[in-house]
Amino acid sequence: MTDKAKRSFKLPQPTWPDALVGLSTLFGLIALRGETRFAQPLNDSAFHMQMVRWAGGQIHHGRVPLDGWYPWLSLGSSFFHHYQSLPETLTAYAAAATGAGDRTAYLWLLYLLLATWPISVYAGSRLLGWGQWAAAGSAAVASLLISTPGYGFEWGTYIWSGIGLNGQLWAMWLLPLAWGLTWRSVKDGRRFAGAAIAVALTIACHFIAGYLALLTIGVWVIVLGAGRVLPRLLRAGVVAGGAMLIALWVLVPLIEGTTWTNSSETFRGSVFDDSYGTHQVLSWLVRGQLFDHGRFPIISLLFAAGLGVCLWKAPRDPRARGLLGVFVLSLILFCGRHSLGPVLSWLPGSADVQFQRFEMGVDLAAILIAGVGVATGVDALRRLWEQRLPGRYAVLAGAAAIALLVGVLEPAWSERYDYARTSAGYIDVQQTYDSTWGRKVGSLIAMVKSLGGGRVYAGMPSNWGKQYTIGYVPMYTWLADHDVDQVGFTFRTINSLSTDIEARFDETNLAQYEMLGIRYLMLPTGHAPPVPATLIASAGGSRLYRVATTGYFQVVDRSAAITADRMDVDQASLEWRSSDLALHNVYPGVAFAGGSAPAPTFAGAAPPRGKPGVVRPSTENSSGGIFSASVEMRRTAVVLLKASYDPSWTATVDGDAVKPVMMAPSLVGVTVGPGHHLVRFRYAPYGAYPGLLAIGLLSAVALAILPRRAALSRRIRFHR
Repeated sequence: MTDKAKRSFKLPQPTWPDALVGLSTLFGLIALRGETRFAQPLNDSAFHMQMVRWAGGQIHHGRVPLDGWYPWLSLGSSFFHHYQSLPETLTAYAAAATGAGDRTAYLWLLYLLLATWPISVYAGSRLLGWGQWAAAGSAAVASLLISTPGYGFEWGTYIWSGIGLNGQLWAMWLLPLAWGLTWRSVKDGRRFAGAAIAVALTIACHFIAGYLALLTIGVWVIVLGAGRVLPRLLRAGVVAGGAMLIALWVLVPLIEGTTWTNSSETFRGSVFDDSYGTHQVLSWLVRGQLFDHGRFPIISLLFAAGLGVCLWKAPRDPRARGLLGVFVLSLILFCGRHSLGPVLSWLPGSADVQFQRFEMGVDLAAILIAGVGVATGVDALRRLWEQRLPGRYAVLAGAAAIALLVGVLEPAWSERYDYARTSAGYIDVQQTYDSTWGRKVGSLIAMVKSLGGGRVYAGMPSNWGKQYTIGYVPMYTWLADHDVDQVGFTFRTINSLSTDIEARFDETNLAQYEMLGIRYLMLPTGHAPPVPATLIASAGGSRLYRVATTGYFQVVDRSAAITADRMDVDQASLEWRSSDLALHNVYPGVAFAGGSAPAPTFAGAAPPRGKPGVVRPSTENSSGGIFSASVEMRRTAVVLLKASYDPSWTATVDGDAVKPVMMAPSLVGVTVGPGHHLVRFRYAPYGAYPGLLAIGLLSAVALAILPRRAALSRRIRFHR
C-alpha cells in the first residue's frame, strides 16, 4: 500500500454506542458458552441435528442435499423438498469443510448466531436510518426478551433447555438486515440486489419469517408518504419480485408439492394454527408478559417509551412510521387469522401459515422501538451532562449513559444470565445420564438397527412416552438423535401425509402396528406391552420387544377406494384404521385430491380365502430412498411399502417400470401378478433444481448490474 493510500485509509474510530454493542455481544458469548457442549438433545434440536446428519450423508455420497427421501419421522417424507432446510444444509457443509463433525458444527453455529445477534439488530436499525444510540439501544435489549408464549426472538426458543427452533434462529439473524435493506431500496432505490438476496435467504431459512419480510415491503410503501407512490411501488415490486426469483429453488417445489403435503387436522383451530386471539395477545402486551414474562417489565417499559416517541415523531418522520407499521402488522398477524375477520384469508397461502409464529415480528419491532426509547433517554442525559459539566468532561457522557443503561437493564441481564447457566447445568446432568444409562440403552438401539425391517414405538408426547426418559430426554427424542425409524415423535415433519395418522396412533390396536410398519417396542422396565409382543433384550432400565408384524412390506388385497385429500386424509381413513382389516391383508386404495380411484384387486365383497402372497427377503436403504423385496404372489394383489405416499416414488417389478398408487391410510403400493417377483421402490429426487438455481443467480446478477447501468446512463445524459 502506498503512503498516500495509507494516509487516505482510516479505520473508523470506536464510539460509545459501538462499546455498548460489543458489551451486549460479549454478554451473550459468556452467558451462552455452555451451549457448545453436547448432551442428548431435549427438544426440536434432535430432528434438526438429524437433518444435518442426513444432509451430511448426501454430501458424503456426492449428492447435493436439496431433495431425497427422509425416512425417520412420520413414516418418511420428501422433507428437504418441502421444508426450510437451508440452515441444516449449510451446517452440514460447514461440518464437512472443517472436519468438526455434525454435532460440533451445529452447536457452535447455534451459539455464535445467538450470541452475536445484537450485531445484526444494530446493523438493521442503522439501515433503517436510525442513529448510533438508537441502534445500540436496540442491540442492548435484543437478547433480553422472555415471553409467555415463548416462540419469539428469545433464548428459550433455541437453547438446549428450550424449544430448539434452529431454522428460526438463522432467520432471526437475517430479518433485521432484510428489513433494513428493503427499507433503503423502497425509499431510495438503492441496493436492490442486497435487499432481494436478504429476503430470499430469509425465505429459505424460515418460510414464515420470509413471508413476514415480504409483507413488510408493502408496509414501507405505505409509511413513506403520499408523494411519489408509483416509484416506490415499482421499487417494492423489483425487490419482492427479485427475492422470489432468487428463492425459486425453494418456492417452486413447495408450491408444486402442496397437493401432496399434509394440512394438519389436529392443528386446525388450535393455537399452533390460529394463534392465541386478540384479547389474549393484547392482555400479554399490556401486562408486560410479552417481553418480560415473570420479571420486572423493564423491556416493556423501554418499549412503551419508544412507542411514545415514535407516535410523537410519526407525522414528520417516516422511520417512526415504519417501526409503527411493522409492529402493527406483526401484532395483527400474531393475534391470529380471526383478528381481522376474513381479511387475513386473502393473503396468499394463509391457510398453511401458522400465525402463532408471527410473535417474531412483534419481538423485532418492539426491540427496534425500545432502541428509540433508549436513544431519547441518552440524548436527554447527554444534554443535561453537557449543561452541568465543563466541556472536557463531555466525552464521558457516553460512558455515563452506558453505565446508567447497564444499571437499568441489570435485572434483565441477571435473569437471562441465570437462565443460561441453569440450562448449562441441565446439560451437565444430562451428560452424566448419556454416559451411563444412555450407553446401556445404546445396545438396544444397535440391536434394532441390526435386525431392521420395521419401525420402533417408544411412546408419544401425548401419552406415557413423555415420562419415559433418560435423564431429561424422552426416549422418542433419543431415538431420533440416533436415526432410528420410529412412530411417536409427532408433528416434526408436518408436510408428511402421515402426520395426523401417526398422531392418532392407537397403541392398543395391533392392526395399526401392522399398517404403520411397527416391528419393535421400546418400553421402560415395568411397563407392560400394549399388544402381544416377545421380549428380545433388556438394558439401562428399558426393554426391547418384537411385535409380530410384516414390517416395511406386506402383500395385500386392495378393496374399494376411499376418497381423501390433504385436508382430511386422517378422517377419511379413520373407520378402516379402527378395524382389524390390516391384519387380514385388506387395504383400501385412495382416490386422492380428485384423482382416479385404483381398482380393487378382487371381485365381490371380500377377497379370496388365504394370504394373497408373502414377502421373502427384503432390503432397505432408507436414507437413500430405496426399498426392495422379493415376493411370492399367489394371486394378483398389491405389494405395499409402508412409507408415506409421494408422487416422486417410482417402482419396478422384475426391472420393468410400474406406476405406484396411494394406499390407505397414506402408503404406497404397486399391483403385482401371480408368481415370484422382485419389487423395487425408489424415491426420485426433484429434477428442476439446476434450472431454478440458475434463474435465481441470474436474477441476483441482474439486480446488481442493471440499476447501476441505468444510473450511469442517466449521469452521462445529464453531463451531455
